[in-house]
Amino acid sequence: MPFHESPLISLSFHRNGQPRARVFKGRSEYNKICFAGLKYHTSQEKSSPRNPYFDRLPLELKVQIFAECLASYPSLSAKEAPLLLCHVSASWRVIVQSTPKLWARFNLNAPNFDALNATHHQRIMNALNVWLHRSRGSELSFRISHNTTGSSPDPRSAHLLAALIPHAHRWKDVDLHVPSSSIEPAQNSSLGALPALRSVTLNMQGLWHPRVPFDVQALGIPWRQLTTLNLHFDCNQLLTLDKCLDILSHCGMLSRCSMNVDCAFATPGHLPGRVVLPILTHFDLMLHRGEQTGITDRAESCLVTFLEGLELPQLQSLALHWLVSSEDGSGHWLEVHRRFLTMLGRVAPFLKSLTLAYLPLTDVAVLESLAQLQSLSRLDLRFSLADREHDPITDAFFSACILRPDDPSPAILPLLESVYLQCYGARYTGKHVADFVRSRRMHIQSDVKLRSFTLVSMKPVAAHARRILEQWSEEGLEVSIDQVDIR
Repeated sequence: MPFHESPLISLSFHRNGQPRARVFKGRSEYNKICFAGLKYHTSQEKSSPRNPYFDRLPLELKVQIFAECLASYPSLSAKEAPLLLCHVSASWRVIVQSTPKLWARFNLNAPNFDALNATHHQRIMNALNVWLHRSRGSELSFRISHNTTGSSPDPRSAHLLAALIPHAHRWKDVDLHVPSSSIEPAQNSSLGALPALRSVTLNMQGLWHPRVPFDVQALGIPWRQLTTLNLHFDCNQLLTLDKCLDILSHCGMLSRCSMNVDCAFATPGHLPGRVVLPILTHFDLMLHRGEQTGITDRAESCLVTFLEGLELPQLQSLALHWLVSSEDGSGHWLEVHRRFLTMLGRVAPFLKSLTLAYLPLTDVAVLESLAQLQSLSRLDLRFSLADREHDPITDAFFSACILRPDDPSPAILPLLESVYLQCYGARYTGKHVADFVRSRRMHIQSDVKLRSFTLVSMKPVAAHARRILEQWSEEGLEVSIDQVDIR
């Protein structure tokens, strides 16, 4: 497990040789103690004839401790492990430099285009070659990040990727946040079979575009091996929904997926059959509407048709971000709403988290959707802060979501623990919000109760509401009600 995902625990020994552990509040405290301990360790190693306790540990345990010091993607810096560990002592340096897996994960940041950074970039290239050499035959997990600035194309991230292509047979986790033009080395080279590849993130949004049109399906990615897939492209290179279905039809091992797509079908009459993703648990979809000609189907209908084409028996988290402009969005949505409810009913048994952002839903449509999801514990609803007329977060919404122990009818979202709401705020009152939160704080079903509540709107927060917030906070609720002030 990467260091930052693990508890901050230090293993040390009493003088009698018995182990002891200490839990730290955060990384800063941990680093201070570590540097002090490393200084003590090296001074004792020079002055004492007895070996330090750490040196008595088995080699396998030492390597595991070193591995726990690594970030998910360590930078090529002497201030971070593994390079930092090499400066502690000669014995540590020998172990670290001869352990390939400690050099098999790294993060590469391409500096902004600047003549003064040419030497720095060359140092990065040299360090990368060192890491590739020390990693030997280990499977590689890497991230390349390049925040584009200026109007002149900067090839530095392309150079970094080109240096990694001869090692493509070792790629395991690939995470690229680069402009589209930086992918050209992969497009122009044969990557081979990629037998180790398990995770692919392509986030290609920037100022520069490739000379050759980008086609992700031409990269030779072994879709059947992937467990994680994140595809986020420029607005003029978005995948259509039928292309997404085609890719997903080959991803039987996928457990996590996010995409930004053109909410349209390029060839509506040539859709694949039902696409089954048997172990997909997290699915995040960001929907745009491209400028393709000849497409007449409404985006709302295309989205529901796409979702109907997926079978997701283990889905736990679904996020739909609607970035499609429409003159009569709620009216068009009503035409497909029943089909959408049917789709939600299919994924309801395991669905724990739902995010709906800017979908053209009425308050009734929202409640009908939530009524399908009895297992949901996390809800995130976001609507326009500028749309007063169609705001679906109303008093009726909060009233319907209040838990009432004496009501024999099924409650909406009985297992809810976390709520995030964003809306204009003109159609609800503070009383109904307070009644909703209070009902969810009661021990209605075992220990299930509301633990986090956030409401963001254009509505001012009254003084008495702030006092209630303070009381809830003292009771252990993570609560925030904020006004967006546009000036």
